[in-house]
Amino acid sequence: MSHYLKSTLVILISLFALSCHDKKDTQKVKISVKLLNGKGAKVDLITNNFLSLDTIMLASTTADTAGKALIEVALDRPIFANIQSNDEYIHMLLSPGDVIDIEPDTSKKLGKLRLVGDGAAAQQHLEKTRDLQQKYEKVNGKHSIETDLNEFISRRDALRKGYDSLLADFAKDPTVSKPTLQLMATKNQMAQYFFHQNYISAKYDFNFNNPEIPATLKTVIKDLPDDSLAMASNMYEYSSILNYYLLADIFREVGDVAEKLENDSLGDKWATIANNVIKNRKFSPRLDAHFRAANLNYYVNMEGIYPELLALRNDFNRDCKVPVYKKAIDKSFAKWEAIGPGKPAPDFTGLTSDGKKVSLSSLKGKVVYVDVWATWCVPCREEFPDSKKLVKQFEGNDQVVFLYVSVDRNVNAWKKLLKDSSIPAGTHINEQTDQPGSLWEKYHLWGIPRYILINSDGTMLETHAPRPSSGKAADRIKSYLKPA
Repeated sequence: MSHYLKSTLVILISLFALSCHDKKDTQKVKISVKLLNGKGAKVDLITNNFLSLDTIMLASTTADTAGKALIEVALDRPIFANIQSNDEYIHMLLSPGDVIDIEPDTSKKLGKLRLVGDGAAAQQHLEKTRDLQQKYEKVNGKHSIETDLNEFISRRDALRKGYDSLLADFAKDPTVSKPTLQLMATKNQMAQYFFHQNYISAKYDFNFNNPEIPATLKTVIKDLPDDSLAMASNMYEYSSILNYYLLADIFREVGDVAEKLENDSLGDKWATIANNVIKNRKFSPRLDAHFRAANLNYYVNMEGIYPELLALRNDFNRDCKVPVYKKAIDKSFAKWEAIGPGKPAPDFTGLTSDGKKVSLSSLKGKVVYVDVWATWCVPCREEFPDSKKLVKQFEGNDQVVFLYVSVDRNVNAWKKLLKDSSIPAGTHINEQTDQPGSLWEKYHLWGIPRYILINSDGTMLETHAPRPSSGKAADRIKSYLKPA
């Protein structure tokens, strides 16, 4: 039996033991919530995307007139999750079959929540470890990453002793199962590793290979944790560790490789270079699958779908035997496929400087080149001289419109700048990123500038169109216009 198969069986057996402790009869978790002054309040059950740290909504409901809400969700394994409502939240370890009550803890601060029923002991332990972590992360207004080495080590040692003491007390509770105790012990270990990793990142410019890192710190993070239960339970600390490693170690090597290549030859090859770096690291099958999936997830969220990434996805699907990763990648690709070439372009609406509404749908019949920008965005405004030249090339052509969408919160600053001669001609609107149905949400923007091309029939052409300074924008636009 291969090492990987043995490892997989150990994971499954451990998860089964944790899930079926006390012979639970159901795979559902039932959570009853009672809020003070919670009439009509939204109640969310969330966890995190292990690949990206993004929030995953497991369930959502609204409290009734008495401030009561009920959430039921099916689980196939124990996971860490949060109940959130308004500004209150409670961190929990959920296991299949749990029946949980959450109610106001009037013995403490008004409105603070407490958990009773299944998982109460675990939740109380999580709260204590959180308070302990916050105690040593910031002392007398000074964050741990701002300390010198000696002070950091002093805090680290005190934090470790605190974790050990809390875990020893937790182990004395007769209601706590051995698998739950193991998960909490692992969580403490991951929190301590991340405490070091975060300090090193801050002090040594995200370079874990910096020779100036003291041995007392380097020894702690020398071996990257490879933990199946931490991964399966969506443990936030472990997810953070792996995410930091991807950004600070793997992507740093990607940058080193890219520097040796001709910049013009890179194109869309960054994800491929990163994938090769990961494969050359000779990780365990579990970590190899994680980092390859995280790399795919990172670049599809950043750049959308393109041929190079599709090829990597096919290779990953062929090699990866972890269904949860394939499902996560499929979900990330699906949101881009929904706005792929030929799909209906999601409508959005903004206001002109004089308060008139302009929607994308109102421009149907013309090819629309969308430029998303803001007055405070230097790269956006650096494109404007080329934007003006681009607009000039299509002067008098009624088949194309240039739509400039400002995401400025300071609308007055935007209106004032529109009068400046540096601003390209075109249709200018402002749309807030957090308004319902915004372009920012529908087109999966993460930063600006961003350029989008919409066809005259209202369908998508390109979610990542060439920027004006690329020298390719004019020809690309012309290729979509009808012959004169």
